[in-house]
Amino acid sequence: MKTVEMAGRAINRVGLSAGDIKATGMWGEPADRKHAVAAIRNAVEMGVDVIEVMVPFGPSADLFREAAPRDVFVIARLTSELPDLDAVRYRLGRRPDLILVDEHRLEPVSTWGVPVGAIVGNRSSQCLFSPLRAVRGPYPALRRMVDWCEQAGVSYITNSTNILDAGERTIALLTPASLRDVERLFGATPPVAEPG
Repeated sequence: MKTVEMAGRAINRVGLSAGDIKATGMWGEPADRKHAVAAIRNAVEMGVDVIEVMVPFGPSADLFREAAPRDVFVIARLTSELPDLDAVRYRLGRRPDLILVDEHRLEPVSTWGVPVGAIVGNRSSQCLFSPLRAVRGPYPALRRMVDWCEQAGVSYITNSTNILDAGERTIALLTPASLRDVERLFGATPPVAEPG
């Protein structure tokens, strides 16, 4: 699997988004907590070294903290405003390597001393990207966004392996819903298709 440098570390270009490792809806507990924790651990054993965790709401931070994977690059995706970095650390059980926030929350989070990425939509302005390490955007992505990220040395992150051919810095964060999905998604090198 190819790697990309982010925040001073080489990470795989395919990783795990832990937000939906459950069966009872966006904010509910997983149907089987033990299997949800095992899914995170198994993904790491299969080579996943970058995990996106939603903080503070939803069970993904609790599941991540319980799984306690070592040596992974942790992306904290903030789903609401938090008072400070200590609140994020508490939810994750560790300091994140990158924080993703909506564009309008970039300024306060930029003072936390952690690399920052923006969660953007198709109408985002490139001028907001300049201080960032990553852009978490939609798939299919607008070509101008991916091209700007490549030129600026910023990773474009989305939830589809189809993005991987779009540029050398693109990253796919996949969302398995079960142990079976983990094996299917990470047991072999994910397929790569044409960019959107």
